Amino acid sequence: NMKLKYDQLEDDVIFKDTNGEELGFAMPVVEFKLNYSADGLQKTSLFRNGFAPFKGSSEKNYYEILYDGSIKLAKKNVKRIEQYREYNSAITTKSVIERIKYYTTKDNVLTEFKRDTKSVQQLFGDKSVAILEYINKNNLDLKKDVDLVKVFEFYDTF
Repeated sequence: NMKLKYDQLEDDVIFKDTNGEELGFAMPVVEFKLNYSADGLQKTSLFRNGFAPFKGSSEKNYYEILYDGSIKLAKKNVKRIEQYREYNSAITTKSVIERIKYYTTKDNVLTEFKRDTKSVQQLFGDKSVAILEYINKNNLDLKKDVDLVKVFEFYDTF
């Protein structure tokens, strides 16, 4: 086990050496897991890169893999720093702008996925009627990651 830090602004993975100094990896990191606790539960997030470039991204960009089945569900939390100055002010304010996007991947190609009924129909094609029934019957909310994963798990039962 190694202490890792995923810098979402730089989209880079760093680690601490035995002296506590933060360093980058000499060889590219393709996949890593981060263990953390949320709501009193131990959780693990899997991150992976190497996907075909998509809308300004590169193969080096990391995506959180929410579901690793026949169709993978990936999440990208893009952060950037925005600076602005109020009119007639000498103070510059910086804020972090966060945008979360979801993707599906098949054959290593990313496709943007909106978490709505129309996207479910497009993605799952002839299986979408059964999947939408499953969503309604189980009161799943496509805006919640945990429910979205259940939908992909259900698809893989066909």
